Amino acid sequence: MFLQKIKRGPFGLVGLKNFSVSSNCPPLRINLYDSSKILSNYFKSGRVEDAEKLFEEIPQKNVVTYSIMIHGYAKNGFHQKSMKSFSQMQKWGLLPNSFTIVGLLVSVVVPQSVHGLIVKSGLEYDLIVSTALLDAYAKYGNIFCSYKLFQRLDNPSLVSCNAIIAGFVYNELFEEAVSLFNRFRKSGMVPNVATILTLIQGLVALGLRTLCESIHGLVVKFGLSDIYPCFSCKVWSFRHICE
Repeated sequence: MFLQKIKRGPFGLVGLKNFSVSSNCPPLRINLYDSSKILSNYFKSGRVEDAEKLFEEIPQKNVVTYSIMIHGYAKNGFHQKSMKSFSQMQKWGLLPNSFTIVGLLVSVVVPQSVHGLIVKSGLEYDLIVSTALLDAYAKYGNIFCSYKLFQRLDNPSLVSCNAIIAGFVYNELFEEAVSLFNRFRKSGMVPNVATILTLIQGLVALGLRTLCESIHGLVVKFGLSDIYPCFSCKVWSFRHICE
């Protein structure tokens, strides 16, 4: 049994390759919470087969364990398996949560196929789900629908702002991306590394040397150059490309 290869050590749960128990000892069992943590760690380290074996031996699967499988498969490129896990989850009558939907959006080709499920599940106004959905629409090439979803957000997070800027850049609408960034800055948004890296792609495409200098100033102003010195050099190099 796969679960019998796992025991609790002094530093938490560990997996053993050659672990056996006496025939007089009862089978070793771990609770659902620990199983979920191990599943997640297996996927993070790319150990998909180990995750599958552990999942099969979990006696009472719930929305958390299924969501980990859906998300884990998607992140490791097993999109068909991700969709199959979701189908199995539906057969058991389990309702998806935001984590389920985010994993599902990575696997589907057409985001519309998940959009209806999001509305039906009551997750339409969930910030995490909305951000993942607008990102999926942008990558699908429907930036209009992506921006429409963004406008519906009452309090967009920095992640949401980054996603819509990236969406415009991805669809080669560089002027719109720069314009949107300027609007966000005026509203008090503090950019992070993801914001800057996305934006400078648009600036280089437009050949805007002056704005590249401004972006470098923001990097210094918000202390990003201290945290990521190589990143600061990269932004400065983009300035020279724009010359």
